[in-house]
Amino acid sequence: MAMTSTTGDFRLTGTEREHSVFHRLMTRIVEARQRQAERAINSYLMSLDDASLERLGYNRAELEAQGGGGYPFL
Repeated sequence: MAMTSTTGDFRLTGTEREHSVFHRLMTRIVEARQRQAERAINSYLMSLDDASLERLGYNRAELEAQGGGGYPFL
């Protein structure tokens, strides 16, 4: 019966300071919530009239370029 042994570097990034799975998970959750908040704010701003947008310092064309789609699955 032959027995083999496998050795190697199985780290994902190859760096000494790799973040834990939970750290990466929380980072991605925070980033997703940030994008969701930005979509909600942009959607609300798109519902305002042009005079209100200008008074607040926004431009409708810039908001449309950023994507004011609201929620992607609704």
